[in-house]
Amino acid sequence: MRRSLGISEPEAPRVEVTQMRRRHLRGVADVWGSTDVYAVAPLPKDATVLLEGQILSGMTMDSAPVTDERNSPRTPITWVRQIARAEGPPQRTACSTIGAAIDLRSEDLRRLFVNLCYWCTGLEQKIPEKNRADIVGRYEPTPFGFDGFQKGRKPVDFDGGAKPAAD
Repeated sequence: MRRSLGISEPEAPRVEVTQMRRRHLRGVADVWGSTDVYAVAPLPKDATVLLEGQILSGMTMDSAPVTDERNSPRTPITWVRQIARAEGPPQRTACSTIGAAIDLRSEDLRRLFVNLCYWCTGLEQKIPEKNRADIVGRYEPTPFGFDGFQKGRKPVDFDGGAKPAAD
């Protein structure tokens, strides 16, 4: 079940990193998104929560948390699982309720998603202390909402002519 806990505006989530020693979170310290906090219940018993959200009274990172029951307990925002299969290694999955276009302005959120790609493919030993999560080219996300898309635009229109940075 997925349901919104905030009123969307003017409430945003504060994200708390819950498992700092986990490789998934290397280099991740400051995740911020202005989208709503969604309740997802119940999580499977084998889920490991990496990030939790707390509903704030405003739309800035330094807004105070709301004081009602919606923040008790805090809400899982990102979690991972390893699911046993009949044959072969366990299936690794990662899930997140944060990640709208405007949320991806957060470098640490982008870094978390890069790290999770490493983990899901069994390459967690190769996650560096601080993975690159650069934006290539221009990134000008539009706010989420109904009819907020830009009609007539194609992916090539968003390229900006940027080239990936050389290592």
